[in-house]
Amino acid sequence: MKQMHSQSFRPFPFERIIADLDDIYYYRNTRWVFIADDNLVLDPNRVVEICQKIVAHNMSLAEIKTVFLVIENVSEKSLAMARKGNIVDASRKAVENCHKYGIMVIGGLIFGFPDDDEQAIIDNYQYFKSTGADTAYCQILTPYPKTEIRQHLLDKGLVTNIDDYKRYNGLWANAKTKHIESDKLQYLFWYHRQNVLG
Repeated sequence: MKQMHSQSFRPFPFERIIADLDDIYYYRNTRWVFIADDNLVLDPNRVVEICQKIVAHNMSLAEIKTVFLVIENVSEKSLAMARKGNIVDASRKAVENCHKYGIMVIGGLIFGFPDDDEQAIIDNYQYFKSTGADTAYCQILTPYPKTEIRQHLLDKGLVTNIDDYKRYNGLWANAKTKHIESDKLQYLFWYHRQNVLG
């Protein structure tokens, strides 16, 4: 639904979106669509308008069944590094609103920011649990090539796996924090998920 360009994005025109959905709905006989757009709700009015255009185009009801919500992290310092505002209360409200309309929430957390210690990992999982999100998709901060975060981690000497990209999938600790070595971070990421979330 959008094209990414550096730090900004440009949404596709409504006509393009409807044409793509026409192809999926009418010509491929598909009734479920997974929209992979991590910026979809930056403009809530646009989401409402897209849904209205889908309904007006006789494509059944534009129902949303599941939302992947990037909760990110509970630490203000980590959120600032990720260039996010203080979204802690907004995330909680977003989960509440989704549940109000029967929408399941998959919440995303990121662990392993430079200032994270073991307590930060526990705090993040406890915060996640307190939001009432239905399930978690958690990742470890990954120094993907050509990203600002990678350069920041390299400058701080925190990247422990510089070029084995097979492990660059969000599930492996490829960097350490100021307080936790990468192997221990890997373990604590798993251990506290089981301990706090069950």
